[in-house]
Amino acid sequence: MNPPVAIEGRSSTAWYSILAYVTPPSRSIFDSDVQLTIRNRLESFAYDSEESNYLNSLRRRWVNDDIRKMEIKLMQLALRRYWQG
Repeated sequence: MNPPVAIEGRSSTAWYSILAYVTPPSRSIFDSDVQLTIRNRLESFAYDSEESNYLNSLRRRWVNDDIRKMEIKLMQLALRRYWQG
């Protein structure tokens, strides 16, 4: 048995201790259920990764578009002031 561990929050403290643990029986890597679980998790990981990359590229593009719009407005303002001056 492990000694209890205190986890302190902002306004409270909780004590935890491992009383027992169970080791599940091992399964063969060639088990079809194991294969399907691995495949599904890999597909999910790849999907999440690609989705994150896509969203990040959209965010970068939006920021770049905003910066480009600001550059155009600044150039228009500078040209107006130059021609008025």
